[in-house]
Amino acid sequence: MVQPTFKRSLQAVSSLLAVCWLIYGYYVYFSRPTRATLEEILEHGASLLTTSGILDVAIVLALWAASDFLGDRVLRALGRGFNRGAERVAFASAAGLAVLSLATTALTAANPLYRAAVGILVAVPALLWLWQRKSTFLRTLRTNELQAGSPQTSSATCQTSIGLASRTELTRDGGTAETLCQRIAHGFLLVFVGTALAITLVSALAPPLEFDDLAYHLTSGKTYIQKHRFQALPQNPVTFMPKNVEMLYTLGMLLHNEVTAKLIHYLMGMLAMLATYALGVRLFSRSAGLAAMAILASSPLFLWEMRTVHIDVGLALYIFLSVYATVLWLKTEETGWPRLIVCFLGFGLGIKYHALFAVASLSLLVFLNWAILHKRPRKGLKADFTILLIPAIGLLIPWGAINLYFTGNPVFPMLHDFFDSRYWTPELTEVVLGQQQEAGIPLSPENWTRLLTLPWQLFVTHHTLFKGNLGPFFLLLAPFLFLQRRIGLELKLLLGFSLFYFLCWIATAQHARYLLPVLPGLALVLGWGLTGWLTLLRGRRLSRMFAGAVSILLALMAVLNLPLFKGDSEYGTSIRHTFPLQYLLGLESREAYLTRHIGNYPIIQFLNQLPGPKRMVFWWSSPAFYYLDGEASYIFSPVGPKLVTDDPKKLYEALKENGITHVIAAQEGQNVHLLTRPEGEFVRNHLKRIYQKAATVLYEFSERPLHQETVHYDFLALPSACAC
Repeated sequence: MVQPTFKRSLQAVSSLLAVCWLIYGYYVYFSRPTRATLEEILEHGASLLTTSGILDVAIVLALWAASDFLGDRVLRALGRGFNRGAERVAFASAAGLAVLSLATTALTAANPLYRAAVGILVAVPALLWLWQRKSTFLRTLRTNELQAGSPQTSSATCQTSIGLASRTELTRDGGTAETLCQRIAHGFLLVFVGTALAITLVSALAPPLEFDDLAYHLTSGKTYIQKHRFQALPQNPVTFMPKNVEMLYTLGMLLHNEVTAKLIHYLMGMLAMLATYALGVRLFSRSAGLAAMAILASSPLFLWEMRTVHIDVGLALYIFLSVYATVLWLKTEETGWPRLIVCFLGFGLGIKYHALFAVASLSLLVFLNWAILHKRPRKGLKADFTILLIPAIGLLIPWGAINLYFTGNPVFPMLHDFFDSRYWTPELTEVVLGQQQEAGIPLSPENWTRLLTLPWQLFVTHHTLFKGNLGPFFLLLAPFLFLQRRIGLELKLLLGFSLFYFLCWIATAQHARYLLPVLPGLALVLGWGLTGWLTLLRGRRLSRMFAGAVSILLALMAVLNLPLFKGDSEYGTSIRHTFPLQYLLGLESREAYLTRHIGNYPIIQFLNQLPGPKRMVFWWSSPAFYYLDGEASYIFSPVGPKLVTDDPKKLYEALKENGITHVIAAQEGQNVHLLTRPEGEFVRNHLKRIYQKAATVLYEFSERPLHQETVHYDFLALPSACAC
């Protein structure tokens, strides 16, 4: 008898020979290509891999494997191992990404920030992950072979199959039909989530376009890669804020490019959805988990964030995992969960200061749980002390120490008056506060009626008021919660966290994207409410028909809410209008795609070709710093508020003292300020127009008076190039 191992080896060798025969035969049939032809094919293939995003996807998959391997070790060291598939992957991958971020930070601080170093950092754990999976697969295969060869096992399997068949026959009076409906519903939810993720993935493969991405999220990493270390950017002070996610973007750009960085944020969004599903399955049912994941995928703003290099989805992932661990700890009182809470909260504080909302909300939730339900307020205070203290240490190390070194303020730019931060001014604080107050409804007695209707305005109407569209389902599905018989502790905890976080949000900056950390928990509660209501209506035939009609209506609404239909983020560029299909298929160049969607991109390309050092000011146009070879300033730079003046002398001094050489201005809004008013005295005397295209003009600053007769012009009538 031939051994099974020998059979498998023989089959593998035969398959390899067959593939070689296929390639050789087609090679002879096709032609005998010359070396030039082969080089052309290889060059075209390499270009296709780069532009199509295939290489970026492969790199991020390797990064995911490395993070899963590292995170699994970290979780076991913290005393919290996982056996469940989705739950283990979500926690392990998030923990591993945190390790890679901190490792990249250490490399940047120690100066060896090179591609070889980060390549080893990712490749070694990724290869170990593959080896681990291979060993697990072979072990499972061997176990299945032993079970298949055992007569007792075969007999038991047959008896089990007969028993299942008998039970199926006994339930033909209605049970099978109900199971079929459930399978159809599960299939639709999976297809819907898969479609939403596929659309978002294709959009994420395009070059970055968004304001925040190009102004600071990518710019800081680009500078660190060029210098191989941390480098202060005084004219871009936002880059001094905590950068745990930006360091992952730095890692991605060093491995390949900025599209790789975008896919890292996309991966974080997938992990947030996976964690939502996992908690739904653990607490309720698979149906509730799938419904929650679909509700989260129906949020236009959440999907939009996934295809950018913003940081809000990354923050949502780590805050929700902290909430996940808190709910299970307070519900089961199992050990190990508190360590995960403080670790994920600490990493979240290193992403964005808005994680303080989560720290405050979870601390209050934990205290109320121990004080009210268990009558042990002292234990609640002790737990709160841990939750407040350890994550704060996670913020101060490393970013507190790094910011203290560069700016003199460990919590830059907060507490500016106390620390007297470098690169920050009181005028910048006023600018930032003014920007934040533009969105939302101010807290005042006069606005009490609008505040009462705030949820309706936030989720259903006036999306531009809050600068983003969270989607209608988070409000429309709320009535199903009131139709349930009882609400357990886990639901009260999720609702309590959402309420406390929402109150913090109302009291500060009411931007819709700052609410993303609440969405996974809300989606889970609403998914439970919807599936619970459908379960209540499975008795009578008329009730089942009503439930089916509502389900079809919700499915239709969800499909129409996809990004390629009605569902738009109403913030930044539209997924539908910037869909990069032609670019990915090689029918459009990168430059043409960027020119269509970034108005000042041709100006930046022209400026990059000019000799000598350049220091730019972007005014009333997208500050695409990432594509610029040189230093730049904008409204959030220390010099920015000084340029908002009607005094020509102060304006001249501000430009001269800060070494400004060029100014970019868009046609829209050019008459608002003296700096860019074409017919104004300052522009006529000190700004020389040297290039113009796409309703944007490039000025060269002159310290000596120019005495130009007039610079008033029509953006569309004049040629793009101007004589100097």
